[in-house]
Amino acid sequence: MHYWINELWRLAYLVLGFGLLGWLIGYPGWGIALGLAVHMAFTLRHLRKLYVWLEAPVEQSPPAGEGVWGDLFDRLYRYQKASAICRGGCVRSSIGCRSPARRCAKA
Repeated sequence: MHYWINELWRLAYLVLGFGLLGWLIGYPGWGIALGLAVHMAFTLRHLRKLYVWLEAPVEQSPPAGEGVWGDLFDRLYRYQKASAICRGGCVRSSIGCRSPARRCAKA
């Protein structure tokens, strides 16, 4: 949960910081817009990392991310590994196919 709070603080700092800078030069609206654009660029960069990683082979480790994005990458990676083990007889790796370390509980 603290990742979301940190993300909201990051957004607030960018909007207030750029808004203040814009206010100092006489264009507070443009400053706020620039702060939002910087945050959007940050978000789109991580979204692209996620998309590229999801298109890559399963063996590839997740990309590095900050804040809520890092948590999301880690959770998806753990889910991906657990579901590969639960799927059946083998888990694909760079050295071939090997049997899973544990079996999934049947619900």
